[in-house]
Amino acid sequence: MKSERAFRVMLGLEKVLAMYEDMPRELERFFGLAIRSYLGDKRRITAYFVNIDLIKEKTAKELWEDMSRVFGVEMVEGEVTLRILKSIEFPEYGQEVRINAWELQKHLTG
Repeated sequence: MKSERAFRVMLGLEKVLAMYEDMPRELERFFGLAIRSYLGDKRRITAYFVNIDLIKEKTAKELWEDMSRVFGVEMVEGEVTLRILKSIEFPEYGQEVRINAWELQKHLTG
């Protein structure tokens, strides 16, 4: 049987998390079903884009704890910088990737 790989990009996860923040059991269930159940599955890679300013600090810490890598994203003068804030590979900490925002936009829009 062929092993299939999946790559997902999830935007706006903070909206879902915010709905459950005042319901600890439901929030824990969400983390268990939607995030933790896929930890360690090398066939599946998911990139979650989360505006942590829109969720409670405790929720952000819980999410951070469950992620194998965490990136900070910043855009300054037309350049997007991705900085590795957390990684399961210690040498990756602090590394950066810089992308020209306009070139990225042209590439994504064809």
